[in-house]
Amino acid sequence: MNIPLQIYDFIAVLFPGIVLISFIQSQHPEVAVWQDAGQVGTIAVIVVVAYIGGQLLTTLSGMLERVKWIKWFFISEKQVGGGQIAFQSRTTTVIMSQKKAEAVKEAFKNVYGYDMDITSSENFGMIYSIVHDRMAKRDMFLAIANMMRTTLMLAFAFLFYYLAKILILQSVFITPHVAFIVFDFCLIFLFRQSYSKFKSFSDSIPFDAFLAWYKQQTLKKESTS
Repeated sequence: MNIPLQIYDFIAVLFPGIVLISFIQSQHPEVAVWQDAGQVGTIAVIVVVAYIGGQLLTTLSGMLERVKWIKWFFISEKQVGGGQIAFQSRTTTVIMSQKKAEAVKEAFKNVYGYDMDITSSENFGMIYSIVHDRMAKRDMFLAIANMMRTTLMLAFAFLFYYLAKILILQSVFITPHVAFIVFDFCLIFLFRQSYSKFKSFSDSIPFDAFLAWYKQQTLKKESTS
């Protein structure tokens, strides 16, 4: 069953907003709105607020990721191994085999007429502009990656909140218990690794689509000549 990609975008934005609202509810259960949470009208309002909050959180996490000294908190860059070459995408480094890298550079040169600078994100944009309408499934992976990034930012925020609460109250034997902090560390590790994988994969798709498009164009020329 094919689910419209807009659903993926909606869920990817809504989920971090729900996580934040759930955290606020756990810290302030006395707020009157939680008493009516079972009513349809209240649920609708909470969903709308969660979605708007998710949009703001997604935008904020994207802005923070672009800050050089903060980027490390979000993404774990892979090391280039033997026989591999790193290409710069918009925000990540895409690692591919030397054979595939040479094919990408050759195709790029034949299309644009000059050598590709693999360290420039501008060249990634030029590849993307050709195949942007041939990568419908990429939106799904990109939406999941953005959800991971935003939730990761929340996990860091919750950790700082926990640590500040412990420092203020001068005890680890309080709510939240130290076990919650350990759990939060585990979540940070998992979301960071997951975001890195989904983001790297989504950024590698344009290169694959570009090669497929170039091969298709080459075969068309050969069949008509």
